[in-house]
Amino acid sequence: MDSLSLLRRLFWVTLLCPLDFGVSDEGCTGSKPVIDPPHLVVQYGDPASANCSAPQHVNKIGWEATVGAITKSGAQQLVWAVSSVTDWSLNRGVQCFTSSVDEQCITNLPITIYKNPDSVTARLIYHSGPLVEGEQYSLECEVQSVAPVHNLTVSWFRGDQEVEQQSGYTQFSIEGDQFKNVTVRTRLTNTASREDHKAYYSCAAKLDLNTAEPIPNTRSKITQLEVLYRPRIVSSSQDVSLGAGDLLELHCIADANPSPTYQWRRDNMTLENENNATLRIESAAEDQAGDYECIVNNVRGETSTKMRVDVYKTRISEICTGPKPVIDPPHLVVQYGDPASATCSSSERVDVMYWEATVGSRIVDGLQLVWNVSSVTDWSLGIGVTCYTHSDSELCMQNLAITIYKNPDRVTARLIYHSGPLVEGEQYSLECKVQSVAPVRNLTVTWFRGDQEVEQQSDYSQFFIEGDPFENVTVSTRLPITASIEDHEAYYSCAAKLDLNTAEAIPNTRSNIAQLEVLYRPRILYSSQDVSLGAGDLLELYCIADANPSPTYQWRRDNMILENENDIILRIESASEDQAGDYECIVNNGIGETSIRMTVDIYTIVKSVTVPYNQDVRFGAESSGDQRVLKVILLVIAMVMLAILTIVAYGVYHLKKRQREYN
Repeated sequence: MDSLSLLRRLFWVTLLCPLDFGVSDEGCTGSKPVIDPPHLVVQYGDPASANCSAPQHVNKIGWEATVGAITKSGAQQLVWAVSSVTDWSLNRGVQCFTSSVDEQCITNLPITIYKNPDSVTARLIYHSGPLVEGEQYSLECEVQSVAPVHNLTVSWFRGDQEVEQQSGYTQFSIEGDQFKNVTVRTRLTNTASREDHKAYYSCAAKLDLNTAEPIPNTRSKITQLEVLYRPRIVSSSQDVSLGAGDLLELHCIADANPSPTYQWRRDNMTLENENNATLRIESAAEDQAGDYECIVNNVRGETSTKMRVDVYKTRISEICTGPKPVIDPPHLVVQYGDPASATCSSSERVDVMYWEATVGSRIVDGLQLVWNVSSVTDWSLGIGVTCYTHSDSELCMQNLAITIYKNPDRVTARLIYHSGPLVEGEQYSLECKVQSVAPVRNLTVTWFRGDQEVEQQSDYSQFFIEGDPFENVTVSTRLPITASIEDHEAYYSCAAKLDLNTAEAIPNTRSNIAQLEVLYRPRILYSSQDVSLGAGDLLELYCIADANPSPTYQWRRDNMILENENDIILRIESASEDQAGDYECIVNNGIGETSIRMTVDIYTIVKSVTVPYNQDVRFGAESSGDQRVLKVILLVIAMVMLAILTIVAYGVYHLKKRQREYN
């Protein structure tokens, strides 16, 4: 074999066998080295270590690894350690080897490096705007920078309910090297239904690894869907039989998106201006009997329901020529379960007076008759009761309207479709659930933040209602919020109140309080300003921030990190000139980062020197040199000598003057 062919073979062996560290144990006949632990599962960026020990005397022990390789002679054990695992090639494992005179033994240490995702997002793809009932749509979950993909499970949630798990990584769309950190995309395909309208979808990524403590999953923010769907009638009146002059009230309530329009027909003829969910005729006539139809329509479709109305003439109020019966009170508002009573009277004696009601009806002779019920528990009384008088073949009647109300059994406020802390800037929903309340048309739900009212909701058509709207129902309503710093540790609650015309106001029913926790980026509250001080003085800078979770601090000077300066306060006992500069306090908590700068000037302090005649002369610091000191001293001496010469000259002048005067 020529040398060129040999080189080619060696090249392909090196390329295709990356696990060969250059150590072989083909000649190992003794005991292999023992590694503790036998398998490492380590998070990317964390430290890692393992101990290798030889069960018998060896000449040399060592670790073969792409990072942290080490060899030692004459030792029986050796620790492999890495301060921060950032080399993905360690996924192939490392080897511990022992060498004696005539053999070499090897044990492999498998290493699994995992990395939690940087972010997980759920979104609707290939579609914008509302979905349409019956059509297919896809949601995509994107998991950014995760490893190892072989151990990744993606779970889809509708609200808090898990709807699907995806763990076959071959079905994922993967960007990157599968043996490093990758970005993964996976999809959930559904057929849009009315149950998806206003539903919240999210996804969560979880790494299933054999760790001492489970690795927490990473959940995406929620994606709320809007679905357009045809009307579906959820509640309507049944066939009705009533007397002429009685109140006729028919209802037809539908669920639809967008909101539907209503149209009533009688005997296939459109009734003008009757386009509400309720048709009301204060005094029904015989010619208003017939087959009624409620037609509900929106852009997605149409549906209808029919009901028969019979109006019989034996109770036509117009045949009553005498005085009508009088009911006291004329309208009853009664709490569910409480007693109720009303008196029907006539100004003239009648042959027969009676009440017609589903509960408590009686017939007696006389001028008045009391209708009495010990406990109102029959919701059909909500349509009212009627008092009749009959005399000389003449029938007269009067209706008593009854409103039955029921305070909620319970009111609860809670955060929905999310668990754990909120994140500043993201949207969430609080739900107020009012259990077993009536009548829903008179219900107002008020939201509070602490003791401050933030929103009132009284449009019952926007409530989520469970049950017959004409009986007691359970109502849910929602308050959307965008999480902010002010929401951290804030208390939210809701109150349900029935607005009815009662002698005494019906007290509202308040929910429990829901306290929120919000994760928010740091915000600097207080900090030092620019500083000017002398060399040797105390330098103290501070920087105080509000953040959740609690932040970390790092100080820099002239863009260089100051080691071990990671507190709120930076303190230098004796500042020197070379410590002047632009200081920066950097605050970080994983949610975000902020910083503030301040300039520090340090000036030289001048020292004093004592010279003759007790005169102080200021001169430069020692760092200015001996020449400047010498010049100052010489100047002072010259001035002193000049003063002496002046005094001597003055003395000589006076001496000569006196001598002349003497002569």
